[in-house]
Amino acid sequence: MMNILELRHIAHFYNGKKVLNIPALSIEKGRTYGVVGPNGSGKTTLLSIMNLILRPTQGEVYFEGKPVPYNGESFMHMVRSMTMVLQNPYLFNMSVGRNVAYGLCSRHIPKSEYGARVK
Repeated sequence: MMNILELRHIAHFYNGKKVLNIPALSIEKGRTYGVVGPNGSGKTTLLSIMNLILRPTQGEVYFEGKPVPYNGESFMHMVRSMTMVLQNPYLFNMSVGRNVAYGLCSRHIPKSEYGARVK
């Protein structure tokens, strides 16, 4: 199986305090993962790094085998290839299908593909 995402020697600091230390983590394409832990254990920081919302203080993130550049068109392609669903997600006041389709629109997917993808 191909690793869709890899973290190598990741550390993150807030106000000089190390809040995350991940020596290595690989996420395989097609598998389902969960992140659990007590409040303040770094779950949101880890997920933000994995979703390319937050750049780690130290270490490297790889997406589909390529290092994440954190700028430019290839970075935007990587960002548009993933999403993060939070415990209490925000939904617009419309149908589930239209909420899902909104994400497709923001990723510039042709409208002709919405129906099949939403289904």
